[in-house]
Amino acid sequence: MTIPDFAQFLDGIERFHFGGTCYSNNYYLYLLLDYLGYDIRLCGADMSEPDGHMVSIATFEGREYLLDVGYAAPFLEPLPRDLDQPYEIVSGTNRYVLQPQDANGNSHLQLIQNEIEIHGYSQTNDQIH
Repeated sequence: MTIPDFAQFLDGIERFHFGGTCYSNNYYLYLLLDYLGYDIRLCGADMSEPDGHMVSIATFEGREYLLDVGYAAPFLEPLPRDLDQPYEIVSGTNRYVLQPQDANGNSHLQLIQNEIEIHGYSQTNDQIH
C-alpha cells in the first residue's frame, strides 16, 4: 500500500474529484490532529482482509473516540468507544452500528441496510504509525 503524498492527494481531489480512500483521508486527518497536539493513534481495521481499512483512535478529556473519515458514512462527529450498548447512526435505510469494545479492546462497526448486514470492519489495537 502506498499513500500519495499530500500534494498528489489534494490534486486528485481538485482535478479528478476523487473522494480519497480511507487510507489517504484517515492518514492525513491523523497527521493533522497529531500536529495539533491531540493524543491520537492510527490503527488498522480488518474487513475481508486484515488491515483492509484504517481508522484513528483519539483520546480527549479522558475518553477514547473512533475517527473515520474514509468509510463513506455520515460520521459527522467522533464515535465514542466507552460504550455499554451499541451506538447507532441512522441515515435513510442504513444503520451504522458501533458495538461496545470486545475483550481485546477492539471496536466493531456494522453497516446494516434494510435490516441486512452488508458491510463492516473490526478496528484492531495494532498501531500503524
